[in-house]
Amino acid sequence: MNDDQQDLDSAIHHAKVLTWVCVALFVVLDVVGLTASSQSDPRFVLGAFGGAASFLGIIGAGVWWAYLASQRRARSLDDRLDHELGMEDEHDDRREPPSV
Repeated sequence: MNDDQQDLDSAIHHAKVLTWVCVALFVVLDVVGLTASSQSDPRFVLGAFGGAASFLGIIGAGVWWAYLASQRRARSLDDRLDHELGMEDEHDDRREPPSV
C-alpha cells in the first residue's frame, strides 16, 4: 500500500468518525431539547439550534465521506485498467495531443 492510498484511507476513516460523532451529537441535543418544559427554556433553544447545526455537520461529513470513497473507487478502477492494459507507469497511459 502506498502513501497516497494510506492517506486516502485515513481521511475516509476520519470522515466516518466525524459523521458518527455528528449523529451522536444530534441525538443527544435532540433529547436535551425534548426534555425542556417550554419553548422559552434554554434547553429547548440548545436542542433546536444545536440539533440543526449537528444535522448540517452530518450532511457535510457524509458528503466528504462519499467524495473520498468515490476517489478510492476511481483509483482502484484506474489501477485495474492499467493492469489489464499492461501499463506499469502512471505516465505511460497519458497520450500526447495530436499535432496539427
